[in-house]
Amino acid sequence: WFSWTKVHPLEEKALSSFFDGKSETQTSEKYLELRNLIMKKYHVNPQSQISLKDLSDLNIGDDKAKKEIMEFLSSWGLINFHPLPPPNTDITSNGVDETAEVTSLVEKLCQFRMHPVAKVNRQKSLAAPTLVSGILPESAIPDALLPQEGPAVEYHCNSCSADCSRKRYHCQKQ
Repeated sequence: WFSWTKVHPLEEKALSSFFDGKSETQTSEKYLELRNLIMKKYHVNPQSQISLKDLSDLNIGDDKAKKEIMEFLSSWGLINFHPLPPPNTDITSNGVDETAEVTSLVEKLCQFRMHPVAKVNRQKSLAAPTLVSGILPESAIPDALLPQEGPAVEYHCNSCSADCSRKRYHCQKQ
């Protein structure tokens, strides 16, 4: 949504003091100029964190206006946005390597635990299957009482090769 040449309605709504026409020092033109200067200052070194002190060399706008614009740009991630930690391998003061710590956290997120599943031995029942009385119509017989047929297609887990055919739905009519 950001444009170097135009002011977006989000900016007008969030920073209304520049666009309401009540102040001679805070106008839309001065806002656009100051915003673009702050953005250019950040883009000189995007790895840095811009603070209000870094903007003291800008000749336009007062500190309050600079702070207001800087906070808006920062809240939208247009400046001071660092999604990843810096790629340095320095050891911190407590003796822990931060990049190694971040790497180990990422590795932990990608690990999956295998939980052992208890195997159930199915023994054939010696008793004859219960027959449904003729009181109920045939359509009312639940599918659970009917003998289960195995699926026509077998599906196996990609990582452990276990049979997943009973857990995966497969349309039998096609």
